Amino acid sequence: DSADQIGYGVTTILTDAGVQRMRLRADSAYAYEGPQRHELFGVDVTFYSPEGRETSHLVARRGTYEWRTGDMTARDDVVVTTPEGARLETSILQYRRKDDLIIGSARFHWTTKDQDVVGEGFTSDPELKNVQTQRARGALGPVRVDK
Repeated sequence: DSADQIGYGVTTILTDAGVQRMRLRADSAYAYEGPQRHELFGVDVTFYSPEGRETSHLVARRGTYEWRTGDMTARDDVVVTTPEGARLETSILQYRRKDDLIIGSARFHWTTKDQDVVGEGFTSDPELKNVQTQRARGALGPVRVDK
């Protein structure tokens, strides 16, 4: 399957009501017009609050960006960090633009100054303030654990 376009040093900016909400950069991208998606390599994403404040930064080896929805899937050595020092590591996660959520179905490791948690599957805001998980273990601080 050959790409319709190949780009190097690609940047995409998503806005909402004129405010930047996400900046996606990739070392290279293969664009497929039919399914309206980019296959990304060397992924670097910055998330912003509704006020335009940087909330988190994501890096991954590969990803897929859906043009129609603004959704993204990051794969392979995914790391999300926040300005406050929280860090989430996993092998795959999805960003759902409509809900402004990051969702992971694989094993993850989440650390903050007060917590060190390993689990299987999570849902969170991109700021990593409201992390919900199942089958978590580790040093839990004020984390909501769903059963």
